[in-house]
Amino acid sequence: MNKKGFTIVELLIVITLLSVFIGIFIFSGNKLINKSYAFEEDDRKNILILAVESYISLYPDRLEDLYKGSKYVDITIGELRKDGFLSETLKDKSGNILEDNSYIRITLDELNGNYDYEFID
Repeated sequence: MNKKGFTIVELLIVITLLSVFIGIFIFSGNKLINKSYAFEEDDRKNILILAVESYISLYPDRLEDLYKGSKYVDITIGELRKDGFLSETLKDKSGNILEDNSYIRITLDELNGNYDYEFID
């Protein structure tokens, strides 16, 4: 007898394999998306740090308070934009344009003399 087509077992094996491959693909896709969000956040932080460092190099007197005993100095996003150090279109992790009243808090690491930066929304 000549049979045409597939048996139930063959179809179940194919469906099972397809399900496994689809599951792997979805898991890998989610992993890639999460990595891209992490890279985007790192890029945003680097842009903000570069903007603040450029601002500080032009206005070093803004950091005098750190050396006079103050624990931190705040520089607003508005100040960075006004002086051209930051784009008007830079967005936060939610996709909203950064507001001018958000700021970068600069602290002095007294052990090594480096500045630490923290974005405060």
